[in-house]
Amino acid sequence: MSLDNTEQLLQERFKQPLEQYQSRRIIFWYDVEGSFSEEIDQYKLPEVRIIKVDQHNYFKIKYQIEILEPNQNFLLYFMTARPDTQHDPLIDIYLYSQPEFRTDRISQVFDELDVQSEEIKKHIIHEYPSFFNNQKRQSDLVDRLRDERAISQDKLELAIFLVLIKEKEFSFLSGLMTLLGQQALEDLSGWQQIERFGRPEWFWQQIEKRFGFHDEVPTVAKLMIAIFETQAQIEFESGLPRSWQKYYLPKTNDVTVFLNQWANQRQRTTIYEKSIDYITHLLKLDRVLENKPIDFLKKGQLFAIGDALLVQVITTQLVQDGLNLDAYEQTIVERQATHWYFKYKTEYRVLLIALRLIRAIDLLATQSEWHQKDKTELWHYYQTHLAQIDRWYRQFNQCYSDLKQPSAVLGELRDKINRYYSNGFLVLVNQQWYQKIQTQSTDQFSDDLPISQFYKQRIAPLVSENKRVFIIISDAFRYEVGQELVEKLNRSQRFDATLDAMEGNVPSYTDLGMASLLPHQKLTLDGEGHVLVDQRLSSGLKNRLTILQNALPNEAVTVNSAEDVLKMSRDQLRQLYNGTTVNYIYHNTIDARGDNAKTESEIFSAVDLALSQLSELVSALVGHLTATNIFITADHGFIFEQYMSQSIDKVGSPTQYLVRNRRFWLDQQPTTEEPLLTFKPHSLSDYYVHTPRGLERLAIQGGGSRYVHGGASLQELMIPLIAIKNDRHAQPVKQVDLALLNEFTIISSYQFSLSLIQIQAISSNRRSKEVIVYVENKDGYLISNKLTLIADYRQDSSNNRVLTGNVIIQSSLNERYQPAKIIIENIIDPNDRQEISVMLDLPEID
Repeated sequence: MSLDNTEQLLQERFKQPLEQYQSRRIIFWYDVEGSFSEEIDQYKLPEVRIIKVDQHNYFKIKYQIEILEPNQNFLLYFMTARPDTQHDPLIDIYLYSQPEFRTDRISQVFDELDVQSEEIKKHIIHEYPSFFNNQKRQSDLVDRLRDERAISQDKLELAIFLVLIKEKEFSFLSGLMTLLGQQALEDLSGWQQIERFGRPEWFWQQIEKRFGFHDEVPTVAKLMIAIFETQAQIEFESGLPRSWQKYYLPKTNDVTVFLNQWANQRQRTTIYEKSIDYITHLLKLDRVLENKPIDFLKKGQLFAIGDALLVQVITTQLVQDGLNLDAYEQTIVERQATHWYFKYKTEYRVLLIALRLIRAIDLLATQSEWHQKDKTELWHYYQTHLAQIDRWYRQFNQCYSDLKQPSAVLGELRDKINRYYSNGFLVLVNQQWYQKIQTQSTDQFSDDLPISQFYKQRIAPLVSENKRVFIIISDAFRYEVGQELVEKLNRSQRFDATLDAMEGNVPSYTDLGMASLLPHQKLTLDGEGHVLVDQRLSSGLKNRLTILQNALPNEAVTVNSAEDVLKMSRDQLRQLYNGTTVNYIYHNTIDARGDNAKTESEIFSAVDLALSQLSELVSALVGHLTATNIFITADHGFIFEQYMSQSIDKVGSPTQYLVRNRRFWLDQQPTTEEPLLTFKPHSLSDYYVHTPRGLERLAIQGGGSRYVHGGASLQELMIPLIAIKNDRHAQPVKQVDLALLNEFTIISSYQFSLSLIQIQAISSNRRSKEVIVYVENKDGYLISNKLTLIADYRQDSSNNRVLTGNVIIQSSLNERYQPAKIIIENIIDPNDRQEISVMLDLPEID
């Protein structure tokens, strides 16, 4: 509302609710200059009688108001100043009427805000004479206070401060955040406005009251240094420059709570982080914190440079064979609850995976009992334990590729991990594996379902029951990737996805694997090495459709690429699959990238893409078609090494063969020379496959040796078989539950420790939960920091699933004894919250 719109202001005044003792509204308006004498005749004030008063009609008007029209609203307009009380014939009416209406701008502001205290008005007018010279500032002041009741002097001065620095939230601390942010940007406009139109001394009084800051010549820069240096000293406790002590603020709780609240306001995140950068440069914190140990650096949460150095020190320790892997992991897990974790999330993720991989490989090297397992036991041991190492290696390299500018020491860690993986894991495990299988003459190594029996054992029974089934075959989708997909589906969708291992073919290559997954009686090769399914060519979608139609003449079958299916709308999908029984969908993202020498280095990015595409494909089949029987499997796995082990040699390649790649060749010769193993493939009973004893590649010209498949290694041979049931009644995966271990009735300290226990361990049925813990006063206002706790422990023992932290209450409370609540709130679901009623009984602070 414009303050110059006098008619509108009067309308609003007459619309305001009456006091309990009033039955009507009477307003006096003294216009000494008579500026509105003509304009007032045009005013339209509903149910209001407008009377121009002069010295000749006082008693007539009094008679009209009190006798003739005792319930009528009146506006009494005078073209004179208000007379002295003892000479005012209408003084009795004036005293029980509304406060008089004023047309000067300052008075209009006070009237609109319903400020009645003359003492407050005089103080504001005297202390802020220049502020009201600008109509925009006046309007902004009214806007700041529009929702406030009982406007006090403190509220008026706070509102003036907020207007001058252009802060809209009605809070001194919010204004301080804005002012400090402006300082960080070297924008002095806000402070200059305070100096010209406000009261700097009022600001410094508030600062001293809240934080104990005092300086003979105070500046915003000095205040900023004091606040951040104080918090740094709180966090690090010691080891900081002595010169910082002169700025140490006595009200440390309020400093911590203020910075915590600033950091937790998402709309202020950018300016908060720029402020941290500004003070980091100003204090030369990189020099202050350099060469500090991990135990020192992990205490700090305020400065981003602390996390940067923490990453560097942990990385250096891992490169230098640091022995405190558990401690490093605990430190990284604890950083997840800090502000700067997300800036360094990729670096921390790289370190976390690296140390877990190093620990697992070191453990593998020190344990000898797994060497004693037979081939079937080793097969299952890979399934339950060792596949995780392949997964960590993939995730490490993918995370590393996401780093924008990896440091030199992170590069050294990458080199170490690649050596560790190739020499300490791949070579070691496959040496053991090949020792177990070298005495066999066939390629049946486990008791899991062989790939050639997939259709007969898993699909045919469903077809016989007239159930529609979808078979998604993802080229080179190896077992450990299948593990991740199952976790992804069970975590984010209402599916019941289960995972089994299936034994692929030796040789583990695409044409044979794809053919083996089709219904068939016998697989053979033609003269050019192409795989025939019951004498029909099996490569390509059209040939596979023909094979299905001949094998299942009474069923409606389809064969499509995943790429085409993902492009289809709901109606197109329903039209395509209406009335069908057996539906094969072929997905080729991993092998397409890996089998190309120019793109094989992108293999792990391709795996991530494949996971997303397969999740999307399953969602489409379930969401648009209500598919209830979905299988995801693969034709073969793969081996990939960023840097091939020096111990891996290339072996000679034959000149006579039917099919060949870098890991095998097929022919009809029952024997070959060392160092190769020869098997009679289960799927191709008329042929023999020759493959290296370990990880060696055949000496074939051309690039592309890091990504390979075709041999008999566990990584190539074991493939996932994922069965997905769409359960309409299934519930989404729940978060873990948390319970408070402490018993609180009275809080008698400004800082207290709080412990939560994570009831369940993280699993496929339970996912992590992130909560914030804080204290509200009796009026529901935040009076503490917001403590973030992340429950993501996987340990079986509940003793290892305890989360602890400190809650800090601001010391500048007006009421130290009052009811309050401890709030434990789920970050992603505010309705999931616990409220613990307590009584504050806080000591007085001198």
